[in-house]
Amino acid sequence: MPSISALSAANSQQAAVARSQASRLESEKLLSATAANRLRLTNLAASQQTRESAFSAVADAQREATKTVIKAETTSGYLYEAGAIVNRMTDLIGNAMYSSDAGERSTINEELSSLKNALNTTTKSMSVEGENWVYEPAVASSSQTKAPDAVLVSDTNAQNGVLTKSYSGTTVNGTAYSYHLLSSASTSSSSEIAVSATTSNEELQGMRAALGKMLQGISSAQSNVASVSNKAREAESDAIQKQLGSQTSSQITDFTPANREKLFDMASNVRDQLAASRLPIANVQMSALALLR
Repeated sequence: MPSISALSAANSQQAAVARSQASRLESEKLLSATAANRLRLTNLAASQQTRESAFSAVADAQREATKTVIKAETTSGYLYEAGAIVNRMTDLIGNAMYSSDAGERSTINEELSSLKNALNTTTKSMSVEGENWVYEPAVASSSQTKAPDAVLVSDTNAQNGVLTKSYSGTTVNGTAYSYHLLSSASTSSSSEIAVSATTSNEELQGMRAALGKMLQGISSAQSNVASVSNKAREAESDAIQKQLGSQTSSQITDFTPANREKLFDMASNVRDQLAASRLPIANVQMSALALLR
């Protein structure tokens, strides 16, 4: 008959396996939701491009402003998803602090690796209108324009990217730490965030502190992109007002009530896509289209 200690060990092992399975499922759900939201963002960009082409009678300045709005709104949506993934990683590090089981920690590290790969791959492919505001390649194009402080991954200089830069400090226990999340083509002297059976709680506390600073960096990037979007939206509205104000009624006959209603419906559809993606700008107002009602 098994001893009480043997039964206790078996129960603990079963509990660890159950926690690992539940944790892995949580990360898989997050990655699945993120992929679905990226599809919505792609649809959003396509809808916005249709919106842009509908204004063929409007000045070039308005079309350029609309392109900037497309890039800013799509980038903002991705930054939201990146923040959700980093939040998930923070939870995983917290789980590791409460478990010394080698198998459970191995599963946690596998999840971390999966999430890091997803962040790295998606960030580098987030090109909108020919520009990627969140990735800085080793050799940047001379025509590449980025919103200030919106870079998440940099292969030019690791310190330029929110997810590739090193974060140093001391934990509440006074232990020094220096960590980065994603490796870069640019060298870094800090350690990459990862979990093993021998990782100490002091090291895990340092990793959580570094992830907290990354979330602050993502929040700053969102603010910068939102500022770019707001300025572009104002320029878009001003361009339409000036263009319509300078034309005679015979020159804007394309904007019949039926066409105006169609354009407004298009704007509503874009707003619904934003809401479905849970973006911070879900209640965005299509002010330029409202002028045509």
